[in-house]
Amino acid sequence: MTYKEYLQTKYWKRLKILIHKRDKVCKCCGSKKNLQVHHLKYRGFYKEKLKDLVLVCGFCHNWYYHFSVKFFRIAYFILYAILFLSIYLNYTF
Repeated sequence: MTYKEYLQTKYWKRLKILIHKRDKVCKCCGSKKNLQVHHLKYRGFYKEKLKDLVLVCGFCHNWYYHFSVKFFRIAYFILYAILFLSIYLNYTF
């Protein structure tokens, strides 16, 4: 089964309904328009956990998908550099 086929299953459609009822608005910007379910983690078909799914608007979904992948490594490096320096310098936030 392809991912596109999986998104047409009754199982996925039920998950989408649950996420829409739980979140109600985009968790990034609060919009109520063009809402989509976004995977925070990909565990494979039929293995999603509700905590790994979040409701976002189309704009935020596109932004996250296209830009976060590119900047994730940079942000990850900066975060760990700050943590390392805080430990090294014995500084707490």
